[in-house]
Amino acid sequence: MKENQRQKKPGTGRFRPLRLLGGAAAFLLLFFLAGYFLADPPDPGDFFVSPRVMDRRGGTLYASLTPEDELVVPCSLMEMGKVLPSVAVGVEDKRFYDHPGVDPLAVLRAAWQNLAGRRVVSGASTITVQLVRLSRPRERTFLSKVVEFFEALRLEREYTKDQILELYLNRAPFGGNLRGAGAASLAYFQKKPADLTLGESALLVALLRGPSVYRPDRWPERARARRDVVLGRLLGRGLITSEQYAAAAAEPVTPVVHRPPRLAPHLSMRLIAGEGRENFRWRGGLRFGVPTTIDPAVQLSLEKRLSDALRPMPRNINAAGLVLSNKNGHVLAYVGGLRAEGEGSFVDNVVSLRSPGSTLKPFVYLEAFASGALAPDSLLADTPLSLGGEAPRNFDGTYRGPVSAGAALGRSLNAPAVRVLRLVGEDRALEVLSEAGFEVPRLRSFGDSLVLGGLEVSLWSLAGAYGALASGGTAVEPTLDPGRTGAGPRVFSEAASWLVNSSLVAEKRLPRGVSAPGAAMKSGTSNGRRDAWMAAYDPARTAVLWLGDPAGRAEASLSGTASLAESAAGLMRDLGPSPPWPGPPVGVERYLSCPVSGEPAGPFCPGSKWSHRVAAGARTVPCGLHARRRGETVTLWPAELAPMMGGPDPGRRAAPSRPRVVSPAQGSVVVMDLSDVRDALPLKSEDTSGLVHWYLDDRYFRSADRFTTPVVRLAPGPHRVALIDERHRTTVSEFTVVAPERPAADDPAPLLEFD
Repeated sequence: MKENQRQKKPGTGRFRPLRLLGGAAAFLLLFFLAGYFLADPPDPGDFFVSPRVMDRRGGTLYASLTPEDELVVPCSLMEMGKVLPSVAVGVEDKRFYDHPGVDPLAVLRAAWQNLAGRRVVSGASTITVQLVRLSRPRERTFLSKVVEFFEALRLEREYTKDQILELYLNRAPFGGNLRGAGAASLAYFQKKPADLTLGESALLVALLRGPSVYRPDRWPERARARRDVVLGRLLGRGLITSEQYAAAAAEPVTPVVHRPPRLAPHLSMRLIAGEGRENFRWRGGLRFGVPTTIDPAVQLSLEKRLSDALRPMPRNINAAGLVLSNKNGHVLAYVGGLRAEGEGSFVDNVVSLRSPGSTLKPFVYLEAFASGALAPDSLLADTPLSLGGEAPRNFDGTYRGPVSAGAALGRSLNAPAVRVLRLVGEDRALEVLSEAGFEVPRLRSFGDSLVLGGLEVSLWSLAGAYGALASGGTAVEPTLDPGRTGAGPRVFSEAASWLVNSSLVAEKRLPRGVSAPGAAMKSGTSNGRRDAWMAAYDPARTAVLWLGDPAGRAEASLSGTASLAESAAGLMRDLGPSPPWPGPPVGVERYLSCPVSGEPAGPFCPGSKWSHRVAAGARTVPCGLHARRRGETVTLWPAELAPMMGGPDPGRRAAPSRPRVVSPAQGSVVVMDLSDVRDALPLKSEDTSGLVHWYLDDRYFRSADRFTTPVVRLAPGPHRVALIDERHRTTVSEFTVVAPERPAADDPAPLLEFD
């Protein structure tokens, strides 16, 4: 060995790997310190979320895309449950809760694998690094990776581990325009993340490695294979049992993407537009979207019932409706329009002004009852006499003569309603309607049309007004604000409201076969059949339904009762049993009344019965309709009824005469359209006594008093009707029924035809 050869110091070779390891450790320490203190991380908590409208329980009622055309439905880590976050950590970053944002072991392993393979095999990205990349996208270079590592270290200084995991699962892409676990679980499974199974959670985590490659709607077999790889890793790491693995692997992969919820679209789009789509951002919060009071179950029920009513209608007819809770005015269901296509489909008919037909009649009667001018059993005249001008016709084109106020309201008769309006006075009636919440134009006179649909109202205000009736006169202002509670001020007399509600109980007046036990109902059809309405309510809920052409065109098939009675009754049944109506409140008194006039019974009245009325202002003068003349009791009919009931001189007994059938008249030809369920022939008689027994084609039909007009539908051909009255007098009328000719297209609508 040469003299000048340098001698190795004892132990030198043994320490060289330690020096290298120490140098690497020092480098990593300096790296982590630089990242921890010097990096400027992005703000991962500020991003667009899908504009959403929420239901009363916090669920999604309606969701649309972000300004970036993505569906983002964020939720808190707690709302994601335990399975999905655990699977994500177990597969994507098993040391997530142990490293400071960058996993040193993963970095060393990735470096070794990349050098050994002479290509990029592993990126050593942690969940924190992936969140940085999602928050601040960069070109994929080595330098970018280093910067992302720095920013990940700093990010962990400002956020907790759970916050980072929550943000990552809300920002990660899951295929197509789905971003975040909330949107993915909704689109692929129609579930909330917390409700996902192990297999479903594994499928979503599988998508994180290749959202476009493993989309289950496009590549179901790839998705299944990748999901099973995820499950295998969980099994290999001891995070699940073999039984759990087998059950999750057996779950099918369904290649379907569901649309986001789109309930109450007219309302939802209006609310979102009011907020502005650009204002729907995470910004560190956990509640996104506009809260409402909508109940999804009631919403679906309203949509179904309106759809049933809309099915036989022409394509230009649309439907709308509203359901309220009378307790606090919360809107439980809102349908601005049911048809999603066609002319006027974009119109929100809940807030549009329309002619309400007869739906305003209860509020005019209410004032007459409240003032004591009328009681439900008070006599009114359903005749055109003494009204002057063109008297309003009833929906069936007939007049019924003497009727009680309650019956006239319940049957929606027009001539009595005009008489009540004149009794109350237009000015006072407008005040009552204004107190009910309707917008009343100033300095405008409506005349008799006010009670027949002349004042245009919105469905929204009509629902509030009927809610006040249902609540005994306490204001019910419709609201979508879940934070609003409590009743409003009193706007109607409680006593008068009770009398109106008693007159509108549905069981007394619904079409045959239609049932809504305990509910009160009121229909309306506007002039020319442009709008059909039905209000249905009980002490707890109020519903208002509408059919019509948003453009205001007439439709011959529209009728409040015929078109909407079954749908409204079905809706009330869907809402559950109606609570019982309260008994007569303070201010309502019972009194013995004349069975004909409804006034306090007098000495010459044909008996008496118990009736109800508002005590304040009630008339105490006994009935003057009956008197003694020449030793006999006579009926002194008022001028508007005298010609129909007893001749021009009501104070004189009419000479004895034989009963007559005046409808159908002897020898008449009756046109009847059997395809129209509303087309029926009224049976009317004159000079009969007591109960009248009707026979059709020599078969018994029914019995009725003189205040009731039976109706019948008959096939074309000759027919015979006969009657027998209480005095066993008989008469017969023979007539012929023919089918209608096809009407001309330009036949004008009947004048002042209202329901």
